[in-house]
Amino acid sequence: MRGSAWRTGVRFAGIALALALALSSARVAAAPRVVVVWVEGPDAEKARAQAAAQLGADFTVVDPAAWLAALAKEGAKPPFSAIVRDPRKRGKLMSQARKAARAVNAEDVVFVTTSGKRKAEKADVLVVDVADTASEAHVSLAAEDALASAVAGELARAHPASAKPSPATPPPADPTTTSTATTTSTATPTATPTPTPTATPTATATSDVTPDRPSAATPRPRHVVGTDLFDVSLGLEAGHRHFRYNDGLTSNLRSYNLAVAPLFSIAASVHPFADASSPILAGIGVFGDYARAFALSSSSSSGGGVDTAFWRFDVGAGLRVRAGGEKAPVLGLSGAYGQETFTLTSADLATTAPSASYRFVRVGADARIPIGPAAIVAGFGYRFVLSAGDVAGRFTGASVGGVDAELGGALAVAAGLEVRLTASYRRFFYTLHPVPGDAYVAGGALDELMGLNASVAYVF
Repeated sequence: MRGSAWRTGVRFAGIALALALALSSARVAAAPRVVVVWVEGPDAEKARAQAAAQLGADFTVVDPAAWLAALAKEGAKPPFSAIVRDPRKRGKLMSQARKAARAVNAEDVVFVTTSGKRKAEKADVLVVDVADTASEAHVSLAAEDALASAVAGELARAHPASAKPSPATPPPADPTTTSTATTTSTATPTATPTPTPTATPTATATSDVTPDRPSAATPRPRHVVGTDLFDVSLGLEAGHRHFRYNDGLTSNLRSYNLAVAPLFSIAASVHPFADASSPILAGIGVFGDYARAFALSSSSSSGGGVDTAFWRFDVGAGLRVRAGGEKAPVLGLSGAYGQETFTLTSADLATTAPSASYRFVRVGADARIPIGPAAIVAGFGYRFVLSAGDVAGRFTGASVGGVDAELGGALAVAAGLEVRLTASYRRFFYTLHPVPGDAYVAGGALDELMGLNASVAYVF
């Protein structure tokens, strides 16, 4: 069978074999060697899962999240691909990676950077040994058999007790291949020097598949929005409201303007199947948020005080889908039930105050676009208003609809910790159909609510 799934397997099998080649040149012991595998580039999570699955019993692959947390304490955060590719810049990263590896009892750290498309695919592999040696391989994934043959010979020599029987001399590699492997040392070794292996491996790989979830062999990345199990945030908001009538013909129609009011807010989302291998199942989640104003009061044009309450909430469910690897945009669709209430209570204004209590069903879409440690977030939605409260109740045949939008940014400040700043806009529009003799006569009304929210979020 020569379908796309077969080609994908060959591709990542080639990457896994490239890891084994690099690890063997770093003097892998016969006993299982504890390693960290960190992959960046196209299909990074699939490559990591395939590598972990195909390294076999000779290696124990530890959770990269634990190593990443230890690495953060050393002052290093992903992405690493640009540093790994440049031998002049990676000395500090290699030292930090060794310290983090010791913290999780690992013996090697494997950096893999995938790049290219179809017949031009390649993988750059850097193995960092805690014993201060490093092994580097540049593998062109262009033909199917040579890489497997060359690696079989290397593993047979490096693992004589565990490797499968093979000929005394490994089969010759395809003479047309272009891969190279080099070994360098960053300290004077105290044991027998590691010989510099040479290899001319290549492997075929083309793939039309873009998986975006790790398999059971590799845990999902922790503290990453888009793969998180839960996300909870606390914030403060500056809120604003402006209400006005259109074509008002009677004197009992009051407008309202609130310059700014403080609100506290809390929001949370949970994706209970985040560890599932199915991207659809892993993307299903539930969410809710609540905000309420404090220290808020209003006054009428006559100077009297007016008790004021301003709060909102919504609860719902949604589906998120990542457009690629960990650094790709996260797209979402959602549906929710909610309520937004702004009430003005005064004996003098009982029949004229522009109080509203919107109950609605919302459908929306959102996106998060990572840019290094930061991200841009945006969303919009339509609100099917089920009831609107006092203003709508005063008019014959009133109908109300609503829309909303938000735009903001997020910045990661520590593992799992983000600061976020988001501007939101909610707009409720009234269509009014007064008839002769009505006490309230207007052509329509518009209620605009805005907010600028600053919050701190924890993502796991």
